Amino acid sequence: MFADTISFKKTLYIDAPAAIVFDFWSDFRNFPKFVWLIERVDIIDDTKSRWIIKAPLGKKVEFKSEIKELVPSESIIWESRHYAVDSGGNIKFTESGRGTRVQLLFSYSIKAHWVHRLAKVMNRLGFPSASFDDGLRKIKRQIERDQSKTQKNSPRSIRANNHNG
Repeated sequence: MFADTISFKKTLYIDAPAAIVFDFWSDFRNFPKFVWLIERVDIIDDTKSRWIIKAPLGKKVEFKSEIKELVPSESIIWESRHYAVDSGGNIKFTESGRGTRVQLLFSYSIKAHWVHRLAKVMNRLGFPSASFDDGLRKIKRQIERDQSKTQKNSPRSIRANNHNG
């Protein structure tokens, strides 16, 4: 994506329809609840948002992100620009049986050479990849929990329970 980038790819399966997974994911204000690195997300308009991220050494990074392409229930492609960091990625949602396979590709390039070297070391130690893993597990759990509640409260489920009792 960018020259001399640090990238990682994540794939997970969520037991919920792609439309529901996409709806959750496309509301970026959900992320601070699940990914500890993300302190806050403010929606500016339909394609732009402002993010505040916790960085190593107690620092915070603020940047604007822009959705470059959004295909409902299928994918989101975004880019972020900051004076010190360029980042971006894409996330794809693919129906798979009763659920959804989610594929995330995230890349970033740090412009200051010494900071980039530090970021490479931090990446080898699992930053930020490990925090994404933790966040993805929490997001998966939340979506599946919400989906389970929705299914239990559906008219078909209620009718089935009434016939059983």
